[in-house]
Amino acid sequence: MTKTIMTLSLFSISLITFTGAVAGPILVQPGTTYEVAPPVYETAPLPPGARHETMYLPEAQEYQTIVPYVESAPYPPALPLLYDRVVYKDQHRKHPHAVPYLVEVPLWKPILPRRRAKYCGPECAMITICVPPCEVPRVRVTRFGHKLRYDFGKYEVDVIVRRDGRIIVDYDA
Repeated sequence: MTKTIMTLSLFSISLITFTGAVAGPILVQPGTTYEVAPPVYETAPLPPGARHETMYLPEAQEYQTIVPYVESAPYPPALPLLYDRVVYKDQHRKHPHAVPYLVEVPLWKPILPRRRAKYCGPECAMITICVPPCEVPRVRVTRFGHKLRYDFGKYEVDVIVRRDGRIIVDYDA
């Protein structure tokens, strides 16, 4: 046991001194000078008839055009699917220069028996409404988000989600 510990300690001391001699600072006696020799580089001879200036110059046909890398999708992003059970009322009352506006509204979840309580259907629907340009609406939300009123001053847009799955969009002037 003692012999093993002694062997391991000698090995670790020699390892420490070896790594200290290679990677650590080099200790010298006081009064001696220490000079670092410059590294030796070997140069390869040039091929016969080649000058050093033209050795690395590519030919005209060897140039390649550099195209910057742009991270983009291969296809343009698709618009979300619009809900198809939408009823538009009083469309003649909307703004004459109205712009389409994408709105997400919550859908009612059906009342299911306890055995089938997990509903897997959509929770929201995307619809388009036409709103006056360059104005910020005042939005009023009632009935737990199932009735929305976009108020633009003179023009209003009401979005009502019914329990049967229909969405009614009513324009008021």
